[in-house]
Amino acid sequence: MIEALIDGERRGGVLADLAIGRMRAAGKLADLSMALTGRFTEHHALLCRLHQDRIAGFDAAVAGLDERIAGKAARWQREAGLLTSVPGFGDVVAQAWLGEIGPAPHRHFATHEKLACWVTLCPGNNISARKRKHGRTGDAGTYIKPMLIQAAWKAIRVRGRLQARYNRLVRRFGGDKNPGAKKKAIIAIAHTLLKIAYQVLKSGTPYTDLGADFYTRRESPEQKQAWLERQLQKLHPGCTITISISPPEAALPPALNHQSLFQPAPEPPPTPHPGISARDNQRHPLALPPLRPRFAAARPRGPGFRVRLSGRIPAGRGHPVNHHVAGATIAPRGPR
Repeated sequence: MIEALIDGERRGGVLADLAIGRMRAAGKLADLSMALTGRFTEHHALLCRLHQDRIAGFDAAVAGLDERIAGKAARWQREAGLLTSVPGFGDVVAQAWLGEIGPAPHRHFATHEKLACWVTLCPGNNISARKRKHGRTGDAGTYIKPMLIQAAWKAIRVRGRLQARYNRLVRRFGGDKNPGAKKKAIIAIAHTLLKIAYQVLKSGTPYTDLGADFYTRRESPEQKQAWLERQLQKLHPGCTITISISPPEAALPPALNHQSLFQPAPEPPPTPHPGISARDNQRHPLALPPLRPRFAAARPRGPGFRVRLSGRIPAGRGHPVNHHVAGATIAPRGPR
């Protein structure tokens, strides 16, 4: 369209026909034709030609530099292939690594921690009088550090271990709504990419992703149970938790199925109002809202279990003190 405007075309309908892709929709062509109908003089065409020539010159210069860099990096084709196996690493990032750090970083840096310190992708340490002032990274790594950060933004878009680590770090640093948490997490992912690239070049084997469930598989059942107990303590402070393991459903007698395990306790009769006579209470009983469980009763799979919480739990007016919620029995502790 810009080239047609420069060549002298001013009709909006003709210019709209030059649209490509989604702009050729029926509803958009009419709006585009109206937008292209206006005042466009020869002076505007001259300015557009100057800008187009400058853009074409820059594109030619970039293409020439890319060709020269590719020729320089051709001797390390094997190392470049290893680097491109890392998530987020493309040809540009791999060539920047080879130009800044080299094909064998383990020959110059004994560990990846020292390499991260040289690139300044590690937290700063500014402590005075037992006060930590800040933990910002340094100013070194002027060329390779921006490349690694851009590679980190690309790596977290792919479902895998790096995306799972990014999500965990964001939750730990403040949540999705905190922009600072995302920036801190992306710096940590760039640090992880640097360590992965260091180990890939040192071992000579391509990178293999550990999977999006890497951190879930790494947790032991004891750690998961302890985490669930802490969550229950937050929901019901001051309660004691007792977990009893029951046999699987197949091993239970036919009379004891999963419905009997998760059967809610019967509700007591409505509480009579103290200011109304017994006859009126029988005619117009006090209607109380039913107690709705917070969790839906799920079908047990594998070995079943029951969780009993006991403690001082305030009961609502007219609600039963003891009730069952999805296999968890909540009862108040006796008087001390």
